[in-house]
Amino acid sequence: MATAIFNLPSRLWFTLKYYLDSPKDKHNQLWNSIFQKDDWLSSMIVLGVDPALVGYDLYKTKPTYLALVLGHEKDGGKYHKPDPSRFEDLLYKCLQPGAMRTAAGEYYFPKTGLILNIRDARGSEFHYTDVPEPGRLVSHNLVGRHSAYQYWKDKSFAVRQIQSKNIVGIKRALATDDVSDILGLTWEHLPSETLRQHFFQKAGTEVWTHQIDNGERGLSYKVIGWKWKN
Repeated sequence: MATAIFNLPSRLWFTLKYYLDSPKDKHNQLWNSIFQKDDWLSSMIVLGVDPALVGYDLYKTKPTYLALVLGHEKDGGKYHKPDPSRFEDLLYKCLQPGAMRTAAGEYYFPKTGLILNIRDARGSEFHYTDVPEPGRLVSHNLVGRHSAYQYWKDKSFAVRQIQSKNIVGIKRALATDDVSDILGLTWEHLPSETLRQHFFQKAGTEVWTHQIDNGERGLSYKVIGWKWKN
């Protein structure tokens, strides 16, 4: 049996190994494919922010598009978020050799085929992060829209799901929200498990849209979508 397994084609063996690996192994494999050393990641923890990868591709054996964002305990990161910009050079030095800049704030990793958006990680943009195609961060299937996130310091090493109810975009009559221009995701910040909301947009979309909220204030405040300005 063991001989048969090791004689599998390399692509099939890689896929089988992925599903046999523990959550810790999968977590380390992914983060180590992006960072050659932990200096920048550890510096972010000391700064008071928590690096996380976001995107539905976290469920794939080989993710092709993810965003690197920084969580913060204070109101989910909306106010008084520490500015990581002074560590920008360290961030670049810690990326795996061969990572190539392909667009503003995005890097391509040729060994894995991953494109990583690092705009939130290199400077304080609070809730809005510019991405060329926000819709790439969510799934589009008959079951509904979903996304996912994974914190570097999560002791469970888990990929955690973002459900359809926590995914918002441009409101449309009798249809699901349009997330091709702007996307809002809500997930639990660790370790407090308080809800965090982050927005991904094509550059400048917030200027041409009105933000729609739930009418509440404080920690209960939540954006439930956007509509185009007239």
